[in-house]
Order: sequence, then structure tokens, then C-alpha cells
Amino acid sequence: MTTPRQIGKYTVAGEIASGAQGAVYRAIDPSTAMTVAVKVLIGQRVTDVERLRREASLVQAIDHQNVVKLIEVGESEGLHFMVMEFIPETLSNLIEVTGALPVERAIAIAMGISDGLGYAHQQGIVHHDIKPQNVLMTSEGIPKLTDFGIARGEMLNTMTATGAMMGTPSYMSPEQANGERGDPRSDVYSLGCLLYQLLSGSLPFSGGSPLSVLRRHVEESPQPLKTKLAGIPAAISSCVEQAMAKDPEQRFADGNAFSAALRRALSAAQEAAGQESDVPPTPEQVSDDTRRIGKYTIQAELGSAGQGAVYRAIDSTNPGSDAVAVKILHAKYSNDFVMVQRFQREASLTQQIQHRNVVRIFDQG
Repeated sequence: MTTPRQIGKYTVAGEIASGAQGAVYRAIDPSTAMTVAVKVLIGQRVTDVERLRREASLVQAIDHQNVVKLIEVGESEGLHFMVMEFIPETLSNLIEVTGALPVERAIAIAMGISDGLGYAHQQGIVHHDIKPQNVLMTSEGIPKLTDFGIARGEMLNTMTATGAMMGTPSYMSPEQANGERGDPRSDVYSLGCLLYQLLSGSLPFSGGSPLSVLRRHVEESPQPLKTKLAGIPAAISSCVEQAMAKDPEQRFADGNAFSAALRRALSAAQEAAGQESDVPPTPEQVSDDTRRIGKYTIQAELGSAGQGAVYRAIDSTNPGSDAVAVKILHAKYSNDFVMVQRFQREASLTQQIQHRNVVRIFDQG
């Protein structure tokens, strides 16, 4: 599909994503100068149009800070479209850059998603496709659910044949894998899989064909988090295990119940840890005559600015090695999502560049 210049009153600025059934464009509302996301159908089949309208109807019923806001639904020159708030970052991009997240940050993201799901569940709506690509991240680090295209509303015609499979294999509940009708507990299972990935840096089940992944969801238990993440609080690990129980009856009833359990688990973990920060210590936090950051012994400060500092250091595990430069983000920015993401992205991107004219990254943590 050729990128249109205009969709209704919206001036198209570029394509965000496209697929077999539709495309999403970044566009400008000329009346407000606001940037928006416009989702357009490529095909004009009746079922596709009904699905777009159904998605719009479902999203309109969910007015929550953790669900992407719907602005308008319309048709222009034969194009059916829906307009939503524009949020450029996805949780998928964040995972690709950072891998596993610190426990508190992973739980905060999961609680936000779960809160949005809980509100949807209260309206009788089941998302059915929770995955990183369907979670957008604002600049403040707030997760927002999107793509309710295969969501099921109890009061709406689902237009889905009995036994039809809905969802994404890596995050699909056992009952969905068996082609059964899902409910809020299916979303809880999928979010449990996503939280497992945020905490461990890997999917609970992967490898082989999509069919083999589905079979593992039905028949196998994932590797316990405590074996993949040393020191993870038992209460948090227990929450993930309960969310991913094979039997829906053993899971949290809905998003609200899962979110409440995560809050209790995080509170207990923070209390047990004395509210310690999960951010690596700065030299100012190390006493006596030795100052260290991780395994690096600090020798001198090379420079500092408002956001951080750079130190000359020696790898304490290899005393004869050459000095290195250690760049640190100040601990006061530990809860600043944008700042931490930018810092981690810089390290990740630089590590990918192996060239004599680019500074080499040895380690990040």
C-alpha cells in the first residue's frame, strides 16, 4: 500500500508499521498540531471493517491511563481508519536494548499493564494478545496497552469461530493453545509470561516451531525464576508462578487481582531489603580507603556533569590490566525511565560497533 499523504483531516508524516491487514502512520492533526497515530485498513472486506470498528468500540469503553487513548474513528475516500494518541516507544524495543530489567522496574511495568487489563476486565473485555509489541511506553515510563484487534467483549459479537486460536505462541495460555475460549485469567497467564521475560531476560518457552512452543505451554513448567535470577524475592517469584499456573482456577482471577498481589510482593521485598536501591553504587557510597563500582577500583575522577561522572579505574579481578574509564549515571536518576533507557541504549549501541575509531565498551551493569 502506497503511503497516503492525507487521511481525513490528518496529514501523514510517515509510516510506523504495516502488515497484511493494515498499516499505522504517524500523522499531524492540523487543527491542534498534535502528533497522532492513524491505523488504516489495507483491505476493505466486511470482516476487516467490522473488526476495526469492534476494536474501536472496545477501546472507547476503556478510559484508563494504561490503555492507549482513542481519538477518532472514521472513513475517508474509501479508507477506514482509527486515530489514537501517538507513543513511539514499545516495550519490545526496550527489551531488545536492555534485556532483563531491574526487579523493581520490571514489576512497575507489569503492575501498570495489569492495572489496564484489570479495568478492561471490569468492562467484560479480554485482550487475548498480551505481548511486548502491544505495550507502548511513554517518555515517563508508563506502559499503555494497545491493539485490541482480537479482544473479546462479552456484550459484542466476537466474529470468531468456536475453536479459533487467538494470541501469540510465546505468550499464549494453555487454554488458548488448545483452541478454547479464554477469559481474564488467560490475559493473566500471558502477562505472567511477559513478566518472566522482563525479570530473566528470556522467554519461559522458546525454540523450535510455534506448535512446539504451544505444546510446551500446555505440558511443561518453565525453568524456575530463582534459578535464572539469583536473589529474586520469593514473593515475586511466587506471583509469576501463580500467574502462569496451567489450571486457570489456580491463577489470579483478573488483572486487578494480579496487580494487587504484585504490589504486596514488591512492598514486602522492599521492606526486607531496607529500601535499598538496585542501582550500582557510586564511589561516594563506598567507605574506607577503597572506592569501587562493581569489580572496578576507582583511581581518580576524570570528569563529571549534572547527569553522571567518569572515573579512571582498574579491574580488581585483573590487577595487571590497563586502566579503564567507568561512566556512571548518578543514583538520583535511578527512577527516571527516560534517563536510564538513554544510558542503557548508548552502551548497547556502542557495543555493537567494532571499529578502531569508535571507543570500545568492555562491560555494562
